[in-house]
Amino acid sequence: MNHRNDDEQGQRTDRSELAEGLASLREDMGLPPAEELRMQVPEVSVNLPIDDICNRVADLLKASDGRWGLFRRNGKIGYIDEQNHWREMTARKFRTWLPDVRGILPVHKYIKGEPDDNGRRKDVPLKGEFTLDQAATMLESDVLLRKLPEIERIHRVKMPILREETEEIERTTYSEKEDKDVVIRKTRRKIELLPEGFDARSKTLTLAHGFDYAEDVPPDDALKWIMDRIKYFPLGDSNFGSMQRSRSKAIIVSGMMTVYAARLFSGRSPMHALTANEPGSGKSVLARWMLQPVWGEPASAGWSHEDRKETRQSFDAVAQAFGEYIFFDNVPTLSKGQIKNSDLERWLTQGRWGCRVLGGKEWFDGPLWAATIATGNWMKFHDDIERRTLLVDMFAQERAVDRERPADQIDLDEDFFRDDENMKMTLACLWSLVKWWDENDRPGVWHEGKAQKPLASFENWSKVIPAIVATGGFGNALQRFTAPDVGNEEAAQLDRLKQAVMIEFCGDKDQVEIELREIVGVARRHKLFSERLWSPEGVLESEGDKGGFKYKEPDIGMVVESVEKQKQAERWMSPGMRSWFGKLFKNKAANGRLWRATNGEVWLAGSRDADLTNNTSKVVLRKQTPQA
Repeated sequence: MNHRNDDEQGQRTDRSELAEGLASLREDMGLPPAEELRMQVPEVSVNLPIDDICNRVADLLKASDGRWGLFRRNGKIGYIDEQNHWREMTARKFRTWLPDVRGILPVHKYIKGEPDDNGRRKDVPLKGEFTLDQAATMLESDVLLRKLPEIERIHRVKMPILREETEEIERTTYSEKEDKDVVIRKTRRKIELLPEGFDARSKTLTLAHGFDYAEDVPPDDALKWIMDRIKYFPLGDSNFGSMQRSRSKAIIVSGMMTVYAARLFSGRSPMHALTANEPGSGKSVLARWMLQPVWGEPASAGWSHEDRKETRQSFDAVAQAFGEYIFFDNVPTLSKGQIKNSDLERWLTQGRWGCRVLGGKEWFDGPLWAATIATGNWMKFHDDIERRTLLVDMFAQERAVDRERPADQIDLDEDFFRDDENMKMTLACLWSLVKWWDENDRPGVWHEGKAQKPLASFENWSKVIPAIVATGGFGNALQRFTAPDVGNEEAAQLDRLKQAVMIEFCGDKDQVEIELREIVGVARRHKLFSERLWSPEGVLESEGDKGGFKYKEPDIGMVVESVEKQKQAERWMSPGMRSWFGKLFKNKAANGRLWRATNGEVWLAGSRDADLTNNTSKVVLRKQTPQA
């Protein structure tokens, strides 16, 4: 045999050995065996016309069960890497992926093999290789894109999903009208726990060898297990060490459930934020617990108040990776002002995200469903962000180093998170709560005998996640709460001002006109907006200063000067105060907005029409409903 034939013989591929190697690889990936691999390795001639190569490879890669691990997503072809992240397939990688992973033998040509016992000489493939151009063309071909299974979501653990398929249920309830029990039947979409593997209907891959947690934990046990681990956190609206339900506890579990049950609702979810008055209060630990059972130890994103570009790049990176969450840990505290970021506002409500591909000129446009978690000390929000946020207010009475540890406290420390059993139990408890809600006919959230109003912009989420949490016994995550020193302080002070104005001026009237300076007097008497409006004492101290307070002698007869001076000081405004407060009050309290009094009355403040009721010197309040 000449040297050329020796070389060719050395390049011949033993197809049975390759098939055995692929079978072992498939077992490691947790994929089902393919009958084709037990018999032979598929061959593709690299000398065929490129369209024939594309069609042949597409036929070899099509599989509705996703067995080959290659999928189309958002118009691109990609795979799942070792870290279980989606990666777009490159032409260079595809050249070796086809023979090494799919087991396709690129054939340069066929030569005659050694004769068998009957003297017949079979054709033996001589291994070749796909060129870079062939690989790139295959990845861009429509035929391959059409035949590959489409994937949208990648789950690290088993997660519940709301199916398109429906089920009919019936329940018995008492009818006051008929004075007897009646059977109610209705149809609803099914809730299932996705098993491991690729689910073509939901376009979801649940990774093999993930956490396999229990599916039969009783709901009472789930409630107690979670409550035992959060009861000693210094929550502003909870009794320390108590198992009683509260808004803050409900929001903590809501954050966990938003991440775990993300496939039970459509649309976006609000930001879950945890703020504290002292470092070491446990806000970052609770945020980590919201994420780690489902997605592993969370990575935090960058945030900057000064450089908006840094925060925008965090959003862009998560969107392009089809990320399921973004986590801003320890957002820097602002000395003055509120957290305001228009990119964050859009991020929390938009269903798709467009941006330039990182490091390139191509434009990315893809679906957006990531949950948003944030922590920080003394967080204060602009009103556009505040209404998109559920805030957990943590208020420690003492520093972390001075805090005494209760004997039965369960620490959420590093050992807790490293213990897989804790993560599995968390998932088991969350599934138990979902099942309990489902078995009880999926009730909504109720507050003081009425259905809780859903959170604006997150109506679909409001019908599911807070309802599961409330049914499980943790409380109402949607209940309104205003802390005196965190959240949207401006909006909170405006609410208190409106209540005080209605009490002082409306009475039994149906309409009242109030001057802005009178409203400023109410604000000062109730110590609202003191930083910008000053206190009456501060106003009096400015008398004699340039642009300061000036006392005006009253036109009427005998008055007590000190009393009159105090009244004038309460209503006095510098030009700067008048401009700032007038615009604030007009834009955020008047202009046709409804004021709701604690006694049930509803008043219309000003009008959307451009008339005198909308100038910055006065406002007209008109009663809209009779007293309840």
